[in-house]
Amino acid sequence: MASAPRHLPYAEARQHHALVRRETARGLVAVLLRPGEPATTIDALRAIGFRPEFPTDLTASTWVGDLGHDLARLHDALGPDSLFDLGPVFHDVSDTLARAPERWPGRFVLHVGGTQRCLVFEDAGRRDLEPIVQREIADYFVREWTPATE
Repeated sequence: MASAPRHLPYAEARQHHALVRRETARGLVAVLLRPGEPATTIDALRAIGFRPEFPTDLTASTWVGDLGHDLARLHDALGPDSLFDLGPVFHDVSDTLARAPERWPGRFVLHVGGTQRCLVFEDAGRRDLEPIVQREIADYFVREWTPATE
C-alpha cells in the first residue's frame, strides 16, 4: 500500500532530490541535479546517453536526454531519492496525473498551484489526491496569499 502524500517545500525538494521532468516541446527528459551531485551519478547519466544541457558546462545542474529513454534506468542512475516532477496543479489533478509516465518506478512531486508548496507521493494513479490538493490550495489562500497593492 502506498504511503500518504507528504508536504515538501520546493526548496527542500531541490536541495535533497534529483528532479526529472518531461519537456515534450523539446522532445527531452530533463534532470535537475542536486547541488554537489556525486561524480558517480554524472557518470551513470553519461552512460545512459544524458548530456549537460549546455555541452561546455560539465558541472551543469541540468542534464538532458531523449524522451525515449528507459525511465527505470534513469531512476537507477539517479538513486531512490529522485522524483518525477509533474509540475503545477491548479484545479484538476487528473489532468496533471495523466502526464505521469507509467514506467517511472519512483515517487512523484507536484506543485500546489503557483506556490512553493509541493506534494510528494508514490502512486500517480491515486484518486485521493484531488481533495488533498484542493485543501492545500485553500490553505495557501488563507495563510500565505496577500493581494497585490497599488
